[in-house]
Amino acid sequence: MLKLIFKLRFVCFFIGLSSFVGCQLGLERVVPSPLSHNEQVDEILEIVPLKTPREEVVEKLEAAGISGNFGPASNSIYYCDLWTREDGSRWHMDVALLFDQSGELYKTRRSQASIGLGSVSQQSQPLEASVPKNGSGNEPASSQPSVNEQAGSRRGGERSPFTDPEAFNFK
Repeated sequence: MLKLIFKLRFVCFFIGLSSFVGCQLGLERVVPSPLSHNEQVDEILEIVPLKTPREEVVEKLEAAGISGNFGPASNSIYYCDLWTREDGSRWHMDVALLFDQSGELYKTRRSQASIGLGSVSQQSQPLEASVPKNGSGNEPASSQPSVNEQAGSRRGGERSPFTDPEAFNFK
């Protein structure tokens, strides 16, 4: 019985030591990319320019060490998740690639939602790369109201939730 206990202790110790050493000597940890979102987009667009076909995008990104996956509903959005660099470092990426109906890359955006407590005007607005609709690059200003205009009250300022007395005027 004593031998069995000794063997179990030895096995547990060996498993624990192996796990510790394996974690310490294994692959590098995944760290957030030191590049800003805009710099990540620039790097990816150097590898796969806009208007590149979907299959070619995935092939080129994988060859460059960038792994990702398509969204669960369709293959119109490719989420770039991890970039394994030549030096062995592994960066978490924050870029989603959008494909049009013909299967060509036409736009980029953040793959992660920005969550914060600041007001709408305090949150950073992501830079998005996209192919102009008319191909000229000179698109007219949008007639859609901005996020800040949508959030503004009739008085022209921004509202905070639950502090505007007019918001609860139920007639």
